[in-house]
Amino acid sequence: MLNLQIALWAIILLTGLLHYENSQNIKGRLSAKILLSSLFILAILVQPHAITYYYQFLLAGMIRIPSSCKKNSPKTKNRPWLKIILCLLWLPVMLPFGCASGITGNSDEIDFNTITVLSDWTKSGTVRLTDGEYRKSTAPDSSTNIVVKLTDKKVAARINGKDTAAVILATDPGGSGTFFDLALLVKGTDGWENTDLVLLGDRIRVHSIAVENDIIVVDMTTHGPDEPMCCPTHRIVKRFTIQGNLLAEVPAESAGAVNNGSTNLKAPNTIDAQIIGHVWKWQQTLYNNDTGAVPSKPEHFTLQLQPNGHVLIQADCNKGGGVYTLKDSRLTIEITHSSLAACPPGSPDEQFVKDLNAASIVFIKQDKLFIDLKYDTGTMTFAK
Repeated sequence: MLNLQIALWAIILLTGLLHYENSQNIKGRLSAKILLSSLFILAILVQPHAITYYYQFLLAGMIRIPSSCKKNSPKTKNRPWLKIILCLLWLPVMLPFGCASGITGNSDEIDFNTITVLSDWTKSGTVRLTDGEYRKSTAPDSSTNIVVKLTDKKVAARINGKDTAAVILATDPGGSGTFFDLALLVKGTDGWENTDLVLLGDRIRVHSIAVENDIIVVDMTTHGPDEPMCCPTHRIVKRFTIQGNLLAEVPAESAGAVNNGSTNLKAPNTIDAQIIGHVWKWQQTLYNNDTGAVPSKPEHFTLQLQPNGHVLIQADCNKGGGVYTLKDSRLTIEITHSSLAACPPGSPDEQFVKDLNAASIVFIKQDKLFIDLKYDTGTMTFAK
């Protein structure tokens, strides 16, 4: 596809240059005009967006075409072959001026319907989209499917010197929720690669996605405090910078500073800011009867408290969510919904959810999150 685009741009650039040159002579070369116009029409049929490049190249040609490449130049008047060589040598110089604002930024030209994307819902951690969708049963004998869909919300731009795109994925794990993720794609030598994935929420509405000053901006409606999962009404804007091919959310307090060129993204040093928004991985739960629960894979047991009062969890092979309240160091969590996949025997997924529902006190110590359970029955430990 890239070679085809370069060929089209080259054809259109030469069309623009010679179109300008011939405009200096009313009689012109009619046959050349017909030939080049035919090539231009063919380029438009193959890639409709090429018409944008035509006007960019034409403008660049009128400003920067060298005199030796013009028809009436004394250097090339009787040597047409020299003129062709000079024009072709000038092509690499002209190309950046003509296409600098048009090569990237139009995500409609990029086909993401058959790419591999990251997913927290499969054991492999990735899914391959076919016609913009992935569908597979949660278990061999199950009628429940995990469905991952590419939505129409996407944007492409050149960020930090790289061709970059961001798309919204919607995942239905077979339960009551539909989870929306922001997927970051970076173009490399082997094509587009999904380098990072950030969960935006469950049953939210994404209105638009854009790039402003190298920042990915997501306009969305999420749930306010005490709102049912079915009916979000709280409209917010989330902003993400790209750091080493990974997404980093910009705290609301720092959004203005980032737009002004500041790189200080640190949130205020409060218990809320240290806890909310981060994805915490369960390390263990120690109970007051000298027993405990330890996951074999902490990354499969996660907790995220969102700013809108909702909580997102991963309990081994299932994902779920609910609501929470946090006042000073007092924390209550209520897990209200979860997917229904059957986790491997011996999985502590049910114990993990049970302990979260018993949360009482929360504190941070040495970059770890500790949650004391009700009635002093035990303590859960989390790490980033």
